[in-house]
Amino acid sequence: MRANKYTGEDVKVLRKDIPKPMAIVAVASQEDVCSQNPCKVLNGGCADVCQLDERGKVVCHCSSGKKEIDGRCIVDTNSKKNCTSQEFSCDNGGCIPYWLSCDGK
Repeated sequence: MRANKYTGEDVKVLRKDIPKPMAIVAVASQEDVCSQNPCKVLNGGCADVCQLDERGKVVCHCSSGKKEIDGRCIVDTNSKKNCTSQEFSCDNGGCIPYWLSCDGK
């Protein structure tokens, strides 16, 4: 089946001989053109994290360890833990051993 991804309308049956769905694919009309992404222009007007909702509208968030106050993202001092000298302080407020700090996670 095919349908409008924003409204669910304009449903069309493409094949009837498939017993169950194999995957769901969302396709944008601008194909591979990322310049249409509003987060690419001045970070969508966001102070920290710019994301898009299901309709392609900008939604601003603060990253882990930060909270929003009056439209600004500030470090939440309550979320920071005191790490030892043998630990790496993560952005989410956690602590991990230094030997795990460069593993890409």
